[in-house]
Amino acid sequence: MEKKNGAVALSAESQEGRHRRRLARWEAEPGTFEMGVLPQVMNVLEREHIRRDLASDDAFFGFLVERTSDSGAARNFRDALRLYERTRYQEAREKLFASLKADPQFWPASLFLALVAKGTGDFAEAQRRLAEAHSLCPRPSSTEAVILEAADALVFEDHKRQGEALTKALALFPDSGYLLYRLALLYRLEDRPEKAIPLAKKLIRQGWRPDFSPTWELLAHCQLQADQAKDALETCSEGQQRFPTRYRHWLYAAFAYHRLGEESQARATLEEALRKYLDYSTAPRLTAYQFGQYWASLLRWEEKRRELWQQVLAEAERLLKEDPNDSEALQAKGDALTALGKPQEALAVLSTLAQSEGAGAYTFIGLARTHAALGNRKKAQQALAQAEKLWREGSEVARGTLAYNIAAAWAVMGEREKATLWLSRSKELYGFDRLDLRLDPDFDPLRQAGLLRQFETPR
Repeated sequence: MEKKNGAVALSAESQEGRHRRRLARWEAEPGTFEMGVLPQVMNVLEREHIRRDLASDDAFFGFLVERTSDSGAARNFRDALRLYERTRYQEAREKLFASLKADPQFWPASLFLALVAKGTGDFAEAQRRLAEAHSLCPRPSSTEAVILEAADALVFEDHKRQGEALTKALALFPDSGYLLYRLALLYRLEDRPEKAIPLAKKLIRQGWRPDFSPTWELLAHCQLQADQAKDALETCSEGQQRFPTRYRHWLYAAFAYHRLGEESQARATLEEALRKYLDYSTAPRLTAYQFGQYWASLLRWEEKRRELWQQVLAEAERLLKEDPNDSEALQAKGDALTALGKPQEALAVLSTLAQSEGAGAYTFIGLARTHAALGNRKKAQQALAQAEKLWREGSEVARGTLAYNIAAAWAVMGEREKATLWLSRSKELYGFDRLDLRLDPDFDPLRQAGLLRQFETPR
């Protein structure tokens, strides 16, 4: 504040602390300032500070935060983005709700709520939040339309649309590390590691988000897809040093050791991955044990797999004491009993669950495996036919992954032709990659017959 020609003039500016770089400035004409507008001034100043801060980091984020005029909405959105990028989804969700509360018309907050829900597997919530974002932006600009299109394609798992929209978005924001990362991730999901690896290496080389573990995880996964196990081990080693609480750096290293024939090292590394998953992940313990048994199966480690199935069963029974109608726990209990050689007990659980309203395709897949274990081949086929029916109706989410699991059930039953047909459908919907084909024991009947080679070529 200073006097100019006898009148008070007020100016304010915000600076980035370390380098004293100006981020925002506001000035009032001499003699025009009134104290009543000070809160408005501070709101504008803070919002501009946040906008420039985000834009200097990633122009894409800078554009999004410009969609609000409220500094509180901008502040919470900025914090949510940083949490989202570190997969701290629950905290990001809270910040996004706070952002929407401050500005109920701020559609980017709804859009990222959709992405958070997708990241946690809540597809129904993801679709609701995406619809909300569209309703808050009924007449989008050309740039906004591209952003909404990319989010639509991500939530609905339309890879072709997503690739087209990301390419358009990168033309608008060519220096956006976030968009480049999303494109690399898309290539990984499409089983195109030869396109994803250079992008991931570019991000690391340029120093984009040096504290962002998923970039290294993405690179290691793609190197495994490309059967570059030694390169994957190097990437995992660096990731383990940089991010000691992120389990994927140990998980991918375990797969790499397995591919190199170093089984004792693979198993020890998987043990460490499981420990870190349980210690540091926000996933429920039931989910952790379910994933763990699957990972053990990929290493052909039957003893560990059985141990983890026992833990699945114990955790499911604990949850059922709290809520006897917990469908997820009932499904897990039935699957575990079948895997542990108790299909008759499993049948009682899964048959009841299959008769309940809204029973999903995975219930019928589990029931089919149980009938197959009991030698009831016809009933197993009928259960799988019901799973196929639900897949065709389109009400199930992640249809590519579902098709893969239907194929696996047919393969275990020795139905090679049907398994191959469903693998073809899964490939069309990006339900698996080359790493799955190399490791999954359920497909041994197809692997031994040479029927998996047709799926090894890129899409």
